[in-house]
Amino acid sequence: MRTIPWKAMAVKSLWLVLAAAVAWLPAAPAGAQAPRDPKLGLVFDMAKGTQRYLVILVNFPDVEPRQPLEAVKERATNMVTQWYQAASYGQTHFQPTVKGPYTLPKPLETYRVSPYNFQVDPKRVMALVRDALSLAGTTARP
Repeated sequence: MRTIPWKAMAVKSLWLVLAAAVAWLPAAPAGAQAPRDPKLGLVFDMAKGTQRYLVILVNFPDVEPRQPLEAVKERATNMVTQWYQAASYGQTHFQPTVKGPYTLPKPLETYRVSPYNFQVDPKRVMALVRDALSLAGTTARP
């Protein structure tokens, strides 16, 4: 089996975490305008309080992970939660639900998702997310 550096594995893992977190943020009411702060610009304040998010831990069948599962869970749950709590000055608390680990059905090369936003192929990202959600099952939403 091949190994991939921790940085690449972390980027893919955190991407799934962030995508899941964003997917469950509350939607703004129709016609609502985001307030504008003179220094910060647009301010979104509907994400205050406890926000639940889903972490789906996945392995690629052709890659041997370099980090222990517990280290990946720590990074995807506690570290993310602590960062958002600090960044929101204690106004936002994240509550993760962890599923997995699951082994994806296709090798890493099939999903090859770039860590650089400007190089991302949306079809590959959607394939990765679709396969991860399928493995986690339809009851995966926290």
